[in-house]
Amino acid sequence: MTGSLVKKVLFVLLLLACAIPRVSTADALAAGILFALTLENPWPQEMAIFSKKLLKISVVGLGFGLSIGQVIQEGKHSIVYSAVGIAFTLTLGYLLGRACKDR
Repeated sequence: MTGSLVKKVLFVLLLLACAIPRVSTADALAAGILFALTLENPWPQEMAIFSKKLLKISVVGLGFGLSIGQVIQEGKHSIVYSAVGIAFTLTLGYLLGRACKDR
């Protein structure tokens, strides 16, 4: 078998393995990272389109699993964390931009 075919077969096998309920999300993520770092994606353009759509569907699916009360409760707990994170990111970006501009 050619190297390209081996990558494609392994990619599909890992994809199917990740669909098995006994495979944890951490294991699936680790396998995906390991595959990407060692063999590379055999279908980069197709997977880029597919992964964008899958991410959107996953976020919507997560939302269906929460009641409005849970959303409000989580929002109360995470508003300060979110504000601090956003402020830190904007400040760091500004400082890095100024540092790069001065060079």
